[in-house]
Parts: sequence; structure tokens; C-alpha cells
Amino acid sequence: MREITVLHYAEITTPNWLLFEAAAKRRDIELVSWEPHRLQIYCASNECRPYYDGQALIPDIVLHRTVALFEGIVVPALTLWSALGSCVLNPPAAAYLSRDKLATTVALCAHDVPFVATLGLDGSNDQPLFGLGAGRVVIKPAHGLRGQGVRDFASMDSVTRPVGGAGAPRPGNQHITNAYCVREH
Repeated sequence: MREITVLHYAEITTPNWLLFEAAAKRRDIELVSWEPHRLQIYCASNECRPYYDGQALIPDIVLHRTVALFEGIVVPALTLWSALGSCVLNPPAAAYLSRDKLATTVALCAHDVPFVATLGLDGSNDQPLFGLGAGRVVIKPAHGLRGQGVRDFASMDSVTRPVGGAGAPRPGNQHITNAYCVREH
């Protein structure tokens, strides 16, 4: 039986995980779950090694899901495992880029792949909204998570300000603002 180590939390997007588990079982693949918060990187004497739960383990095959909050430890661990011979099924740079709606739209455009008209902006102020049709408009955080922060409007004229919502940081605040995608619906 082939083994794949999965960095994730099974309780996040559980239906997706159950489907993935069933597909692996049909193919005689064992999925071993590792929780991202148990990763460690130890560097000393010109060498860095990834650890899981205090052990210098090197998985043959590894993939990651539901790890966006742990990018700072997951990406270095995957990079080190790859250098040590692990097969990383989903390269972290591409995976994290795919979670960015605006960066994905730019990549689709660059490769002549059709996409929905999108206006990217910092949602903290009264920037002009333009380039979208007269119909429904959806505003999404560029780095949203499971539908949080998505707002739907009947038209551009009905969009409330700031675009990022009532809690969006205003210029001059000490907060980092999120980019938003305003899209035709």
C-alpha cells in the first residue's frame, strides 16, 4: 500500500476530506494526517531539517490542504522535504497563489483563459468603481476563506462604502488592508 502524508486538519472542509479519503482507499493509498501546527524546522551547523512532532521524519509523498494560516512553517518544511527527496504533490507557491482571487484572475488573463470581469482594489476607501456591467455585483476579499466577507449587490450603484465593509480599515489606521475583488455576477 502506497502512503501519502497530508498536512491538514481533517475537520476543516470535512466533506472534501471524506471524498479524498474514499478515492485514496479505492486506489489502495493510505493517507496519513499530519497537523500543521506540529511542524518544526531546526537549523544548526549549516543544516536545516524539518521535524514533525519532534521527530526528523521525511515522508515519501506529501501534500497540503487547509494550511493557509501556517504558510510560514509549511512552505519551508515542504521546501526542505523536497530537497531531501520527498515528492511534494502540490508546490506551495502555486497552491498559495491559487488562493488569491486577484492574482488568479491576472494569471488567467495572461494566458487568455476566460474570466469574469473583475476590479481589484483596496477596500478601505472611496475609490471609483468602474468597468463592470449594470447587473449584479459581488465583492469578495482577494484572500477570502469559505465565503466569509462575500457581499452581493443588485448593481454597482447599490454598493455600500467602504467596499471592504463596515469593519474595513481606513487610510491612516495601523492595520494592513485586504485587497478586494469586485466582480460581475
